[in-house]
Amino acid sequence: MILPAFGASLEEMELLDSKGVTTVDTTCPWVSKVWTTVDKHERAEMTSLIHGKYAHEEAIATASMAETYLIIKNMAEAQEVASYILGEEGCLTDDEFMAKYKHAASPHFDPKKHLKKMGLANQTTMYKKETQAIGKLMEKTMMIKYGPENVKEHFAAFDTICDATQVRQDAVLEMSEESNSSADNALDFILVVGGWDSSNTVRGRGRVRGRARGRPTRRACLTSNP
Repeated sequence: MILPAFGASLEEMELLDSKGVTTVDTTCPWVSKVWTTVDKHERAEMTSLIHGKYAHEEAIATASMAETYLIIKNMAEAQEVASYILGEEGCLTDDEFMAKYKHAASPHFDPKKHLKKMGLANQTTMYKKETQAIGKLMEKTMMIKYGPENVKEHFAAFDTICDATQVRQDAVLEMSEESNSSADNALDFILVVGGWDSSNTVRGRGRVRGRARGRPTRRACLTSNP
């Protein structure tokens, strides 16, 4: 059996091993690097804060490597978590927090206990700049909460961001901006080659900002084969 580039969960690998299945591991080195980082969080008794989509196969695999985790999908959710940590007015209550993130957290997760020490990891198909912004927000939050002199005890961030994802998304933006700058450069559409349900493909298509025959558009065509 061939394991995919985004990896397989610990439980899945243990099941295959118990049944004597021969596997070929094609897990992307960047995904493996994230798993190594999650292991460092666990040894430091930190919660892994994973920037990703909790139902995505890669995020599921990464979460399976962590003892305690919380998965957030964007900056809005990161700000929500930061507000809870700081106890700001209008922040989520304990019950509201658990109701919202019950599918995105480890089974034993307790926000009162497990948001005191965190390490950042990411799903490699997420937007690089957003992951970096989330890291800065959490670092600032821990500085405010525990003081600058103690921030390293409460927050850790390692470079686990895959540049390939960023490069592809930046290329789409560059083409779109060139198309918008002049009618002579207007694009009819942008062709995105990839699986229709791939996170990378969806994000690439979502960043299309072009012109079709001089009219503003978001047209993107997908194909997964010749």
